[in-house]
Amino acid sequence: MNCSIVVPFYNEDKRILKVLQTVTKVKNARQIIVVDDGSEVDLTAKIKKLYPHITVIRNKKNRGKSQAVWLGIKKAVGKYIFLVDADLKNLTRKSLEKAIFLMDKKHPDMLILKRVNTFFLARLSSGNIIFSGERILKKSDLKKVFIQYKPKGFELEIAINQYMMKHNKKVYWLPIQACNTYKMNKRGFVPGLSQDISVFFHLVNHLGVGNYLKQIFLFAKKEVSY
Repeated sequence: MNCSIVVPFYNEDKRILKVLQTVTKVKNARQIIVVDDGSEVDLTAKIKKLYPHITVIRNKKNRGKSQAVWLGIKKAVGKYIFLVDADLKNLTRKSLEKAIFLMDKKHPDMLILKRVNTFFLARLSSGNIIFSGERILKKSDLKKVFIQYKPKGFELEIAINQYMMKHNKKVYWLPIQACNTYKMNKRGFVPGLSQDISVFFHLVNHLGVGNYLKQIFLFAKKEVSY
């Protein structure tokens, strides 16, 4: 499939290297791009040495996930962009290849990888779909998201969702066993939990309660099937 995998990261250290161990084994992707959003430790040389075929981009300063993804898609040669977070645990090559295969076979406008192994409240509120960082969509649609919504920081996923809903796009989800590493596990329980809560309320406030509820109850309700 004519697909570019884009992996943005910031201060993920061992986690990004572990994710790349899996991503680099994917056989049905055309290109892999990693974007270091100004991490304190520069892993560029190490990544290039381990995986010379990967395109590596590094921001001198931390500008947020959305900006990192924008830099990635500007370098992408694929018709489709497969966004993958850098802090995933239990990620498998098979799940990524299955997603690309089904995207190519079913031709939805977007396929979201639903994290089934996450907090109960995230599953109950569809947060494991709405906020999932793993999704495949056309590069042309992703560019329009940036033009129309100008997402910043962690606003990218909800901006993509809004674009898809506004334009009546066909969106499916696919369950995966992988889950992300919570900030409380990265930074300690109290500061990590505080940041998780802060990000959540920022996203809901930015989106608006009405649009947030629409995404919970109306967005991406169909699982992709063979």
